[in-house]
Amino acid sequence: MKAKAMKYFRGLEMYNCAQTIVKACCEKCTNEDLAKYKNAGSGKAPGGLCGSVYAGGVLLADEAKAQLLEKAVQEQSGSAKCKEILKLRKMSCRDVVGLVAEFVEKNP
Repeated sequence: MKAKAMKYFRGLEMYNCAQTIVKACCEKCTNEDLAKYKNAGSGKAPGGLCGSVYAGGVLLADEAKAQLLEKAVQEQSGSAKCKEILKLRKMSCRDVVGLVAEFVEKNP
């Protein structure tokens, strides 16, 4: 799944981080599904979360797993919030997307 995410993230379709996670994790997602996440990239996800963290949490469909995902991203990048991740520069957006894709794949 990480390889798919790396292919989709800012690729030909110009998916943002949230759309990338949805596309990589959901084989049968439609353009409507992807459109729902168009405004969740660039720090616009609820609470300022990274869009990939937000989308991953939604796809996990389990609050406890979503919190573990946020914690995993925070431990490696310094935060689960987009603007803070960018400011801290511990991980690139691309690396966070990869981390989220791996987490979602390992925690269905």
